Amino acid sequence: MPELGIQVGGRIDRVDLDADGKRGRVTDYKTGKVPGKVETLTIDGGSELQRCMYLLAVRSLLPKAKTIESRLLYPGSGKGIYPLPDPDGTLKTLVAYSRLAMGNVRKGLTIPGDGSESDYNDLLFALPANAKGLYFARKAADRNQLHGKLVELWGIE
Repeated sequence: MPELGIQVGGRIDRVDLDADGKRGRVTDYKTGKVPGKVETLTIDGGSELQRCMYLLAVRSLLPKAKTIESRLLYPGSGKGIYPLPDPDGTLKTLVAYSRLAMGNVRKGLTIPGDGSESDYNDLLFALPANAKGLYFARKAADRNQLHGKLVELWGIE
Protein backbone atom coordinates (compact mmCIF):
# COMPACT_ATOMS: atom_id res chain seq x y z
CA MET A 1 0.00 0.00 0.00
CA PRO A 2 2.25 2.78 -1.26
CA GLU A 3 0.01 5.51 0.20
CA LEU A 4 0.71 4.16 3.69
CA GLY A 5 4.22 2.76 3.29
CA ILE A 6 2.94 -0.77 3.91
CA GLN A 7 4.11 -3.84 2.02
CA VAL A 8 1.83 -6.86 1.81
CA GLY A 9 3.06 -10.28 0.78
CA GLY A 10 1.21 -13.15 -0.83
CA ARG A 11 0.42 -14.88 -4.09
CA ILE A 12 -2.14 -13.97 -6.68
CA ASP A 13 -3.78 -16.93 -8.39
CA ARG A 14 -3.75 -15.41 -11.86
CA VAL A 15 -2.90 -12.12 -13.60
CA ASP A 16 -3.61 -11.63 -17.31
CA LEU A 17 -2.35 -8.62 -19.28
CA ASP A 18 -3.03 -7.55 -22.85
CA ALA A 19 -0.14 -7.31 -25.32
CA ASP A 20 0.77 -3.70 -24.49
CA GLY A 21 0.33 -4.15 -20.72
CA LYS A 22 -2.35 -1.47 -20.41
CA ARG A 23 -5.31 -3.71 -19.51
CA GLY A 24 -5.25 -6.48 -16.97
CA ARG A 25 -7.36 -8.92 -15.06
CA VAL A 26 -6.70 -10.43 -11.63
CA THR A 27 -8.45 -13.71 -10.86
CA ASP A 28 -8.83 -15.32 -7.46
CA TYR A 29 -10.04 -18.93 -7.76
CA LYS A 30 -12.48 -20.11 -5.09
CA THR A 31 -13.56 -23.66 -4.31
CA GLY A 32 -16.19 -23.01 -1.64
CA LYS A 33 -19.79 -21.95 -1.76
CA VAL A 34 -20.59 -18.67 -3.53
CA PRO A 35 -21.45 -16.12 -0.81
CA GLY A 36 -24.79 -14.33 -0.92
CA LYS A 37 -24.71 -10.86 -2.49
CA VAL A 38 -21.32 -11.66 -4.08
CA GLU A 39 -22.22 -9.40 -7.03
CA THR A 40 -22.36 -6.34 -4.77
CA LEU A 41 -19.79 -7.20 -2.07
CA THR A 42 -16.72 -5.03 -1.95
CA ILE A 43 -15.03 -5.19 1.48
CA ASP A 44 -17.70 -7.14 3.40
CA GLY A 45 -16.80 -5.74 6.80
CA GLY A 46 -13.14 -6.53 6.25
CA SER A 47 -13.62 -10.23 5.49
CA GLU A 48 -13.52 -9.80 1.69
CA LEU A 49 -10.19 -8.11 1.15
CA GLN A 50 -8.50 -10.47 -1.26
CA ARG A 51 -9.90 -8.98 -4.48
CA CYS A 52 -9.19 -5.49 -3.17
CA MET A 53 -5.62 -6.25 -2.12
CA TYR A 54 -4.88 -8.06 -5.39
CA LEU A 55 -6.16 -5.07 -7.34
CA LEU A 56 -4.05 -2.71 -5.26
CA ALA A 57 -0.98 -4.91 -5.70
CA VAL A 58 -1.30 -5.13 -9.47
CA ARG A 59 -1.90 -1.39 -9.77
CA SER A 60 1.17 -0.73 -7.64
CA LEU A 61 3.44 -3.21 -9.42
CA LEU A 62 2.22 -2.55 -12.97
CA PRO A 63 1.63 1.22 -13.27
CA LYS A 64 1.32 0.98 -17.09
CA ALA A 65 -1.86 -1.05 -16.66
CA LYS A 66 -4.56 1.62 -16.67
CA THR A 67 -7.57 -0.70 -16.54
CA ILE A 68 -7.56 -3.69 -14.21
CA GLU A 69 -10.46 -5.96 -13.37
CA SER A 70 -10.26 -7.92 -10.12
CA ARG A 71 -12.61 -10.87 -9.86
CA LEU A 72 -13.51 -14.03 -8.00
CA LEU A 73 -13.96 -17.21 -10.02
CA TYR A 74 -16.01 -20.10 -8.63
CA PRO A 75 -15.44 -22.78 -11.30
CA GLY A 76 -17.93 -25.20 -9.77
CA SER A 77 -20.90 -22.84 -9.77
CA GLY A 78 -23.27 -21.68 -12.52
CA LYS A 79 -22.17 -18.16 -13.49
CA GLY A 80 -19.04 -18.35 -11.39
CA ILE A 81 -17.32 -15.02 -12.28
CA TYR A 82 -17.74 -12.02 -9.99
CA PRO A 83 -15.80 -8.82 -10.69
CA LEU A 84 -15.20 -6.33 -7.89
CA PRO A 85 -17.86 -3.63 -8.17
CA ASP A 86 -16.63 -0.02 -8.07
CA PRO A 87 -12.89 -0.81 -7.92
CA ASP A 88 -11.77 2.82 -7.54
CA GLY A 89 -14.24 3.59 -4.76
CA THR A 90 -13.41 0.33 -3.01
CA LEU A 91 -9.68 1.06 -3.06
CA LYS A 92 -10.25 4.55 -1.66
CA THR A 93 -12.28 3.00 1.14
CA LEU A 94 -9.64 0.33 1.76
CA VAL A 95 -6.85 2.91 2.01
CA ALA A 96 -8.89 5.18 4.29
CA TYR A 97 -9.71 2.39 6.74
CA SER A 98 -6.18 0.99 6.55
CA ARG A 99 -4.96 4.46 7.52
CA LEU A 100 -7.30 4.41 10.54
CA ALA A 101 -6.13 0.91 11.47
CA MET A 102 -2.47 1.96 11.23
CA GLY A 103 -3.23 4.94 13.47
CA ASN A 104 -4.71 2.58 16.04
CA VAL A 105 -1.68 0.28 15.83
CA ARG A 106 0.66 3.22 16.40
CA LYS A 107 -1.36 4.09 19.51
CA GLY A 108 -1.05 0.50 20.75
CA LEU A 109 -4.71 -0.27 20.09
CA THR A 110 -4.34 -3.72 18.61
CA ILE A 111 -7.46 -5.12 20.22
CA PRO A 112 -9.70 -7.79 18.66
CA GLY A 113 -12.29 -6.48 16.25
CA ASP A 114 -15.63 -7.65 14.99
CA GLY A 115 -15.58 -11.31 13.98
CA SER A 116 -12.63 -12.21 16.23
CA GLU A 117 -14.79 -14.78 17.97
CA SER A 118 -15.15 -16.76 14.73
CA ASP A 119 -14.06 -20.38 14.74
CA TYR A 120 -12.05 -19.49 11.61
CA ASN A 121 -9.88 -16.97 13.51
CA ASP A 122 -6.41 -18.51 13.67
CA LEU A 123 -5.72 -16.47 16.82
CA LEU A 124 -8.85 -17.58 18.70
CA PHE A 125 -6.64 -19.52 21.12
CA ALA A 126 -5.14 -16.23 22.36
CA LEU A 127 -8.49 -14.84 23.51
CA PRO A 128 -9.87 -15.28 27.03
CA ALA A 129 -11.70 -18.50 27.83
CA ASN A 130 -15.38 -18.33 26.87
CA ALA A 131 -14.68 -15.31 24.67
CA LYS A 132 -17.62 -16.22 22.46
CA GLY A 133 -20.02 -16.66 25.35
CA LEU A 134 -19.30 -13.71 27.62
CA TYR A 135 -16.17 -11.70 26.88
CA PHE A 136 -17.14 -10.17 23.55
CA ALA A 137 -20.68 -9.41 24.66
CA ARG A 138 -19.41 -7.58 27.76
CA LYS A 139 -16.56 -5.76 26.03
CA ALA A 140 -18.19 -4.81 22.71
CA ALA A 141 -19.08 -1.21 23.64
CA ASP A 142 -15.61 -0.51 25.08
CA ARG A 143 -13.93 -2.21 22.12
CA ASN A 144 -15.95 -0.16 19.65
CA GLN A 145 -15.13 3.07 21.46
CA LEU A 146 -11.40 2.29 21.32
CA HIS A 147 -11.56 1.38 17.63
CA GLY A 148 -13.29 4.70 16.83
CA LYS A 149 -14.25 5.30 13.18
CA LEU A 150 -12.71 1.97 12.22
CA VAL A 151 -15.91 0.33 13.51
CA GLU A 152 -17.74 1.75 10.46
CA LEU A 153 -15.72 -0.63 8.27
CA TRP A 154 -17.53 -3.62 9.76
CA GLY A 155 -20.82 -2.39 8.26
CA ILE A 156 -19.56 -1.99 4.68
CA GLU A 157 -20.68 -4.71 2.31
